[in-house]
Amino acid sequence: MIIRFVLLLCMLLATDCACASERAARIFAEQHQLAKQPIWLDLLHADAHGHSQALGQGFFLAADGRTHPDHEMDADLSDFYQHPKLQCRFPARLAWLKDQEGSSLADLPSTKCSQYEQWKAVLDVHAITLVFASDYINNPSSMFGHTFLRLDPTDPVHDPLLSYAVSYAAATREGNGLVFAVKGLTGGYPGEYNLMPYYRKVNEYSNMEQRDLWEYTLNFTPAEINRLINHLWELQDVTFPYYFFSDNCAWELMKLLDIARPGLHASQSFRVYTIPADTVRWISAHGLIHRVQFRPSIQTELLDDLDSMQPNVQQRIKSLLQNPGAPDPSHLNKTDEETALQDSYRLLLIKKPGGTAWHQQALELLKQRALLGPALEQNTVSIGEPDTDPAKGHGSADLMLGAGSWNGQPDLLFGLRPAYQGPDDDDHGYRPGGMIQFLSGQFALETQSHRWHIEDASFIHINSYAPWATFLHPVSWSLQAHLFDQPDNQRWASIHGGAGATWSGWHDALLSHALLETGLWWNNQQHRIEPGISIPLGADAEWGQWHASTELRPVCATKFNCWLEGHAALNHQYAQNRAIRLTLGSLHWGTTTSWQASLTAIEYY
Repeated sequence: MIIRFVLLLCMLLATDCACASERAARIFAEQHQLAKQPIWLDLLHADAHGHSQALGQGFFLAADGRTHPDHEMDADLSDFYQHPKLQCRFPARLAWLKDQEGSSLADLPSTKCSQYEQWKAVLDVHAITLVFASDYINNPSSMFGHTFLRLDPTDPVHDPLLSYAVSYAAATREGNGLVFAVKGLTGGYPGEYNLMPYYRKVNEYSNMEQRDLWEYTLNFTPAEINRLINHLWELQDVTFPYYFFSDNCAWELMKLLDIARPGLHASQSFRVYTIPADTVRWISAHGLIHRVQFRPSIQTELLDDLDSMQPNVQQRIKSLLQNPGAPDPSHLNKTDEETALQDSYRLLLIKKPGGTAWHQQALELLKQRALLGPALEQNTVSIGEPDTDPAKGHGSADLMLGAGSWNGQPDLLFGLRPAYQGPDDDDHGYRPGGMIQFLSGQFALETQSHRWHIEDASFIHINSYAPWATFLHPVSWSLQAHLFDQPDNQRWASIHGGAGATWSGWHDALLSHALLETGLWWNNQQHRIEPGISIPLGADAEWGQWHASTELRPVCATKFNCWLEGHAALNHQYAQNRAIRLTLGSLHWGTTTSWQASLTAIEYY
């Protein structure tokens, strides 16, 4: 009887002590306004007003926790005492609350979090690497690139391919392109974090889509890494509205970096829209990069290999692609025959047309390679770091100011582009031949007549100039919807696009293209829409910090006059985000020819 009484008394005292500790913890949090601290808001994925878009069962313990971070803190503190197992659900929140000076959480009831500890031990994260997947040639939906994180373990001889990757993406299997675009722009898809082996991401991006990968190992401390990993555990089964241009893969990763290193404010630097390459430049500018590693795609490796290949081996590859079982008339040695068979197979993978004949051809090449037995020597390709590191490129937005002359009349120039890369911009940090602009405009004010005219206002402008290479002949294409003024004061609108080919020369420093376009043109004089054609012929060249671009474009719209446009620009990027540009243009319209010249200064952001 006495023993029962003592046990009951101890239980009552323990409960009373727990309630007292809970009350003390909540009073401390209220007095120090912990619920208003940026790190607490970041842990809830809430904005400065305390509103969170996170959705998921169990992520908020308070009924109104999504909109009241103070209520969520009260609920968390209460449940950490009353339901100790919930400590296992929110290790990042709990650790931060315990770290606050004067916190009374040291007497929390202890609990064992076996599942969480096992998950964390499997990851065994020693370093965090931000990975940038470059744009996918001829796929406009990927032209901004993609970023995700790689979690590197402590094993010093560990193969990075066996690491885990954390990626944020829209959860969709939508096959309708229009529906996909509309929902992606309006937040119609849920975005979610996924954890998977890194080799799967390499296979998806580098091997299947032929996208080069840039790996930036961050200089995070063990405490910062631990904080990030703890929060990843909290994001299980949590989704957010996904927006292509704002709350996308890049912005969500910036939120994770903010949690890892409180006070970084990375996500606040991208309030309106977030472009993955810009986030790479941001972490570089703020000194977060410890090491950079370039991982070329199969196509990049193959093109480099083919360029240095002997003509007889190239000829053998051509014959194998036509007939995989054909004998070798040149009698290559075993090493060269291995190279020819392996590169023939890799070419088939890149072209990937599918179908029975394609599969039979691929199988025959593998059989022929197997007959040669083990390789006599390891065929490796050593590729130097290319000039497309996004961390070294200019910002995607620009502001342009300058002066010029149109038909001898002086004018002042103003231009603005939110994103991403223009045809006259320097290519360093970008894929040569890849260009995309949204909502860009260039305007001129005639100083004598004080009249504004539109040089070019593009709703969208995309060029994908993929150069032809040995055995590979990709299609180059363009699309533009824009407004522009002619010297006779007619304002034209046009939607046009087309396809053609691109060639490289001078050690890939020169790209030239020829396209055939068709579209619709109309103006403010005749108010009539007419079909037409245009034939852009152009070239771009790079010499260090100098970029030259030229284009000649004959245009004919039926029932309207034909005209011939000429454009040339010389761009000097003297700093990463600053450039000056000299532009010359001509327009032959009917029996008259007008000329334009300008000198502008460009600031990139």
